[in-house]
Amino acid sequence: MTAQTPEQREKQALHAVEQALEQDTISQREWLETQPLPDEVKARALDLLGRVSGLAPHEERPPQLMHGITAPPGTQIGDYTIEQLLGRGGMGSVYLAHRQHEGVLQRVALKLLNQSFSRANKQRFLVEQQALARLHHPYIAAFVDVGVSADGLNYFAMEYVEGEEICAYCDRQQLSVTERIRLWLKVSDAVRSSHRKLIIHRDIKPSNVLVTEHGVPKLIDFGVAKNLEETDSELTSAFGAQLTLDY
Repeated sequence: MTAQTPEQREKQALHAVEQALEQDTISQREWLETQPLPDEVKARALDLLGRVSGLAPHEERPPQLMHGITAPPGTQIGDYTIEQLLGRGGMGSVYLAHRQHEGVLQRVALKLLNQSFSRANKQRFLVEQQALARLHHPYIAAFVDVGVSADGLNYFAMEYVEGEEICAYCDRQQLSVTERIRLWLKVSDAVRSSHRKLIIHRDIKPSNVLVTEHGVPKLIDFGVAKNLEETDSELTSAFGAQLTLDY
């Protein structure tokens, strides 16, 4: 394996710390120590985590480690009203939100971009929007809307999928091997559809495939997708591969 450059090691360490800061069911340091990282990267990540964890409440984290904004329930973002936080990722935060649309209450997953992000990060955000807007498939979470709030926050809305990760669903339902394959064939069809549009997801894993209570799988999170019709080598060099190694 080719040796990593110092820049690559630093990016990997920062990414690991970002993931550690999202852990709330286990000690962040304990989680980080269990990760299969090179020794130098792990040591650097633990050092960064110690610095960030030791900051006083009034001190700011390094820009690379800032999470998305906090939007309490009731916050108005464009036409949408925030209900609750669904999760935080590398580029921003995702909230459950709703709006009144043509007399119907519409619930969405609303993604807000981190305010501290650079031009490259914003390009990533735009790539995800464009990818979803081009994809129309029953097994892909649909694009709903995009905009900028009155406070200048970039956001876009996606279909809200109320379901559970595909592996957990299969285990809970005690699906047979044949039933699991049939379910995965639906996901494969969604992937094939995106490839026909020249969009590569690049992060397909259990947490990015949700299954509804009616057994319908939905592929979500095109945050690191690649549009083969566009040149985004600058983004790849700025972010690295940003893949999930286990998958």
